[in-house]
Amino acid sequence: MKTKFRNRLGIAGALIVLATLCACKTESTEKVITLKDCKRKTDSISVTPVKTDLMLLNPSKINVCGDYLVVSQAKTEKVFSIFHLPLDGKGFEAGHVGRGPNEFIRPDLQSITVHGSGFSIVDMDSYAKEIRIEGDSIRIADKQLLYTNGEAPNGVIKVGDSFINTNLFVDKNPKEFVVYKKDGSRNYICDFPTWGNEAESPIMKALDYMRAVVAHPSKDMFAAFYCHYRKFRIHSLDGTLLKEVSVEFPDSPIKNVKDNGVNRFDTYTSTPCASEDRIAVLCKNRYHADKDLGDTRELQVWDWNGNLVHRTIIKAPLSLVTIDFDKGILYGIGPDENDESCIYTADVSKFI
Repeated sequence: MKTKFRNRLGIAGALIVLATLCACKTESTEKVITLKDCKRKTDSISVTPVKTDLMLLNPSKINVCGDYLVVSQAKTEKVFSIFHLPLDGKGFEAGHVGRGPNEFIRPDLQSITVHGSGFSIVDMDSYAKEIRIEGDSIRIADKQLLYTNGEAPNGVIKVGDSFINTNLFVDKNPKEFVVYKKDGSRNYICDFPTWGNEAESPIMKALDYMRAVVAHPSKDMFAAFYCHYRKFRIHSLDGTLLKEVSVEFPDSPIKNVKDNGVNRFDTYTSTPCASEDRIAVLCKNRYHADKDLGDTRELQVWDWNGNLVHRTIIKAPLSLVTIDFDKGILYGIGPDENDESCIYTADVSKFI
């Protein structure tokens, strides 16, 4: 009898321990970062303008690819303005828009995923094209057909050996992301957040929860920073939520201001960049109707566990940034109407 009682106690104890571990695991996926948490991790920097010999009329994205800085431009005759590093302002244009060989139809500029000294980009013909930069030119080294079923590419980034459509606006999209696999199959992953109006249609949800997404350079995981919320999530490629981080600084959670049903607070509106252990992202922290919150932007550096590494106030209204993690240099582009040929730089090596 005593043996049975002890066995029951042992089983009950094991169940309690298991339940506790599960509860801890669930709780550990969510983090709240407040101003108190980041005060000792906050600095400010100034940027230095570098005048280039190319006009940056409509830049959409900026990336470091090995020894090159690549600025992608929309609605221009050539898609890419490419500069040699270290940056001295000299560059070349590449990437004709057309239907010929080594040309682009209408590339999804938000799909650029860097791989060493090259990058992949998804074109309107549903091909993911591997680009190599060679001297003062580029070439399409390889391409892979994505079985998109007619879905328009909108931030289709490469994660591992698969591609994810990160902002899909369709009526019957049941999840946040669609994974296109090499074998032609697809997988819908990740439930939408529940921070807003849950009665919204799928398209309104997609607008409300628009996100800027970056892939881990070598692992099957990615981070999604929400354009209208001070929040980001880190997922594995199979859709598992690894971290959900709420960013409650510089002040308390923002008021949810809606315009035609869409949250109009602007937070993470430009694409992050990432290294093996860091994610850098530009944060606006402003309401959509406001011109700006001063002539500043905020660079946040996180690790892949959702921990804040550093917060840097940039003393310039930059709209796009990227980081050369090896050299510790920030490159940025701002809405300078007086000089549309400038790229701004700063040493951020001690912050990353």
